[in-house]
Amino acid sequence: MGVVFKLSLTSTGWKETVLHNFTGSSDGALPFLFSATLAMDASGNLYGSTYKGGAADAGVVFELSPPATTTTAAWTEKILYTFQGGSDGSEPGTGVILDKSGNVYGTTTLGGTGGNNGGIVFELTAANGYAKTVLHNFNRFTDPAEDFPNAVTFDASGNLWGMTEYALFKLSPGTSGWTETFVFNWQNTPGWSVGFTPLIVDSHGVLWGTDTWGGLAFKVVP
Repeated sequence: MGVVFKLSLTSTGWKETVLHNFTGSSDGALPFLFSATLAMDASGNLYGSTYKGGAADAGVVFELSPPATTTTAAWTEKILYTFQGGSDGSEPGTGVILDKSGNVYGTTTLGGTGGNNGGIVFELTAANGYAKTVLHNFNRFTDPAEDFPNAVTFDASGNLWGMTEYALFKLSPGTSGWTETFVFNWQNTPGWSVGFTPLIVDSHGVLWGTDTWGGLAFKVVP
């Protein structure tokens, strides 16, 4: 069902320490899908998501806290959110990121209210017990960015950037919610294929990424 691990450099090579073994029940299962990124806060806690597991087998968002002393190796798992597999989202297999306030952001591959089970972008608010807010619902038929979103990335202005199966998008915060901006769709572009890998945003606001099966690396200059 998958593990979270640490590799430590020693005088004789690299040593692996397993921080958590997933059981496939309420604690989650299969933290992978395409690029399941982990996030770490200033206290050394790890945050992530699993593609499956939870009460509805639709995935969870979890936190792993390090042991209080170095003599014990056990990390403590806390489930921050369990997806129900419907309008709230399903199968968050691409990991999570944190903002400066400790809020958790991520996507689900499926679910939502977009009309075709196209996935969502969500936020878990730390100050409110990690209550979930849906920032955007994807829809293959009405959303220019289509569906099946991958991991999201912040830029310096607080916008979220990400890729769906065939498109690049931006979500910008505002007083009335988050607004999607469609950037590029490569579905019918020769040489391009499915985009699932996370984006990198550099200090100049330029985005860097790859497409999964097209064999291309690219940059986008705002």
